[in-house]
Amino acid sequence: MKKKLLVILIAALTLLVSQTYADKEKQIKEARQEKQKTLLELFDGKCTKCHDAPDASKIHKMYNKPIDAVRTMQGKKGAEISDLESIDIAKFLDGPQLALMQKECTKCHNLDRIVRACGDGTLNKDTIKGCSKKVPE
Repeated sequence: MKKKLLVILIAALTLLVSQTYADKEKQIKEARQEKQKTLLELFDGKCTKCHDAPDASKIHKMYNKPIDAVRTMQGKKGAEISDLESIDIAKFLDGPQLALMQKECTKCHNLDRIVRACGDGTLNKDTIKGCSKKVPE
């Protein structure tokens, strides 16, 4: 009887730990998605004031590091980019999300449209799945 109770207790604890871990993973994933959306909104709000999205996303390639490009832009009149924002923009420019959008999404859409869709919330998982089925080889 004690062995059965111990097995049930271990199973219940395992289930509890598994559920807690799954919940934590979900929270982390949602936080990452929110951070990416925030970075995209920052890029859209600051960089596309003076450049269209494709140009803004390419300009940093002329510099050794994206932060160098952003700091140069930060010094321009009317840029209104804080030091913290410059770091976040540089991370976005150097990150995998922008590279993926440029590689895949721009096969059919221009980057300005993609940035707007991300910013207004119309770009969701179902939209991406639908697009991936239509992508030309």
